Amino acid sequence: MNTRNAGQIMRIGVTILVIAIEVTVITATFPMVLQGAGEEYVEVASMPIARLGFDAFSHGDYIYVFGGSTGADTAIPAYAVDRYSPLADEWEVYDTLDFVCWSGQYCMIGDDVYVAGGIEVDVWNTDRVYRYNVVSKQSDTLTGYGGIIHSGAAFDDMGRYRLLGGHAYNPILDVNLLFDPSTDTWTAENRLPGVLEKHAIAVNGDEAHILGGRGLGGDASNIHLTYSTSTDSFGYLPNLPLGVKNASAVLNGGEIWLFGGKTSNSVHVDNVQVYNTTTGSWRNGSPLPFVWVVDAVTHQGAMYVMGGIDHNSVRSDKVFRLVNLSCILRGDINHDGSRPIDIADLVYLVDYMFNGGPEPSSFDEGDVNGSGIEPIDISDLVYLVDFMFLGGPAPPPCP
Repeated sequence: MNTRNAGQIMRIGVTILVIAIEVTVITATFPMVLQGAGEEYVEVASMPIARLGFDAFSHGDYIYVFGGSTGADTAIPAYAVDRYSPLADEWEVYDTLDFVCWSGQYCMIGDDVYVAGGIEVDVWNTDRVYRYNVVSKQSDTLTGYGGIIHSGAAFDDMGRYRLLGGHAYNPILDVNLLFDPSTDTWTAENRLPGVLEKHAIAVNGDEAHILGGRGLGGDASNIHLTYSTSTDSFGYLPNLPLGVKNASAVLNGGEIWLFGGKTSNSVHVDNVQVYNTTTGSWRNGSPLPFVWVVDAVTHQGAMYVMGGIDHNSVRSDKVFRLVNLSCILRGDINHDGSRPIDIADLVYLVDYMFNGGPEPSSFDEGDVNGSGIEPIDISDLVYLVDFMFLGGPAPPPCP
């Protein structure tokens, strides 16, 4: 046996022994995984309570969840602010609010979450405006906008709160209202091209994409508007492939992802519609795990879908992280997006190769040495051990 082969065998033996010890101390559990054509949904820790009509925001290392209703009755408000740590995969009840709104227009600006309007316990429809600071846990009440609105959509417009559309008792609205926190004042600006509620918004630079909804274009519209915050003007882009209302939208990697919603006859759907802001084209993403009206949030480059309600009108506490199946980093065997490559990747590879564990979701990320030879084999494990412990070369870039 030559020296090189002996060295390889020694590396493998030592590594498997070390990992076997690690696995006996820390029992590895693999979450529920649902795969589609280009992405997969990995189930993570569930929310403390099931919610509908809430909003989720990314801030620092956490995801915060505000408002909404829980239980079988829409009149049961959710006062708790829940906080999720993706790193620890744990939820906590972070705070309890002295106000609650569901179907309100939530927006995060800096450290502050604003909510204008919505439905409260003591006032069915309200024009109140609240502000909550996620760092200090302090809240206050601001100047209302002189109207009653719920089921609209709001976003951060360069440190100001902008509210588009909504519903006031029976009329659907075409409002475009701008609130400046520095002056505590509201301004009415160029109205929407038509009335609209239950729409989704995703912001890309100074352009807001207004997607679907009810009113302009039908009960479950396929409308795709843009609003330029720099020129206060609206435009039209290619329509949604499927008209929906009550969907949720996020911007991620130059694409706008529109999750779930309801069709014109209020049928819940599992469709995921993805718009490429560069090519101006739509594609279908991997369907949601359930037929679902959900909330979605982007956190540190990863997308999460959570909560909401299914076609049986059952509120959900489920949370899934959406993972791209394409190769991002060779050696990221467990495809969690973490850098640098770490012991969790090595444990995952050994478990797959020797213990019947799950196959890496991306072949190219498991093909650590970049040979292109399937299946992933012992040479990939040797390469990874050399890189992590013996100063060997880093895995080559993804193809």
